[in-house]
Amino acid sequence: MDTLSQIRSDKIIIVLLLLASMNFMLLGSYLVVATFLLMVMIYGCMDVDATAWLLVAFAFAYVLFTMFQSESSFSSLLRIAIYPIAYIIGLTLSNGMEMRGRCRLIVYISLAMASHSILSFVYNFSQGGLATFSDGRSVDVWSGTLSTATGQASYYYCIVAILPFILYGAHKSYLKVLGVLVYTVCLFHDILLDGRSFLVLSLISVVAGTIIFIVNSDEKRNIWKLLFAILVATVITVICFQNNIGGIRDVYESSYFYHRFFSETASDITETSRWMRKLTYIRNMFNYPFGGNHIRNDLGVGYSHELWLDTFDDAGWTPYILCWAFTIASIRKFWRIIVDKRINVDYKVLIGSFMVTMNAAFFIEPILSGCPMTFMVYCLASGLMSDYSLVSNTDIYLE
Repeated sequence: MDTLSQIRSDKIIIVLLLLASMNFMLLGSYLVVATFLLMVMIYGCMDVDATAWLLVAFAFAYVLFTMFQSESSFSSLLRIAIYPIAYIIGLTLSNGMEMRGRCRLIVYISLAMASHSILSFVYNFSQGGLATFSDGRSVDVWSGTLSTATGQASYYYCIVAILPFILYGAHKSYLKVLGVLVYTVCLFHDILLDGRSFLVLSLISVVAGTIIFIVNSDEKRNIWKLLFAILVATVITVICFQNNIGGIRDVYESSYFYHRFFSETASDITETSRWMRKLTYIRNMFNYPFGGNHIRNDLGVGYSHELWLDTFDDAGWTPYILCWAFTIASIRKFWRIIVDKRINVDYKVLIGSFMVTMNAAFFIEPILSGCPMTFMVYCLASGLMSDYSLVSNTDIYLE
């Protein structure tokens, strides 16, 4: 294949991945498969490593144990199959791709994912204004059906994960402005929907990214500039809120988040403890070793709001262990990049905050059932970071 044809093919692959990440027309799983088949046609074969086989084993075990215990549709089985496929896509793309290209792809995918719920936000607002979000739910732009706050906010997790990079790692003005603008819209939408996870993950992301930046940066002056900028932004936000500048306070007090937790009729924030749910799951793990959703349904506990425990309740011990094995393998891949002295601090901030934030999200949401595309993107990113032999000291900024 000549160089021009290769460039065109690569662009098509990237576009397909961006559409899959935003779950375009709810065809995300099919678009991942289409990307894989296109790459097989172009490259002839795909790269596979030990972590890929871990994910293949996980998907096979999950499908096997759930098939015999429930009526699984083709789409639900495909939803699991795309995880090893996404990892293999990332692994194959990483062959010959410099760190700049890999990090740029993660940034663009994060923006693409966020666009799904931003479009839903715009659609719902156009239908009835802020009152549309009064019950914490909104209509999904692609399906036309009601979607929960968790489902909508899950498309924002990746933009939260790269927030530290947006704040002080993006050296191109257009990328910084675009990132801040997208995050602000996401934050506004999330508050209207009472998306508590978004706020918690934002704090985790900023803390993780800041620590990585401070530890790895040789430019101490920039660190103080960063901390001062955060302080100024916080003071300005408080002043605007207290004086209701731009109606910001009215918007907040009309949100579902405010009425649920801070109004006179607000419910107790500790009324339902997710930690008690997790404890119930752990206590019953040996009672239901093959899954079958007995804990969630028969015991009436509901989702554990954790990737691994919900996986256990779905399919039992084998997928649970394999899922943890993949998680640990992925963290090792990300971590060795963070500690590699050859890699620029901006990339370390991006990759480190992405790793920490995404794994934190896995602890607080029903990922495979409520946020399947989030785990797909994580698998893709893990594949992208599997081989980073092409590292250049001059390969510094994203363009």
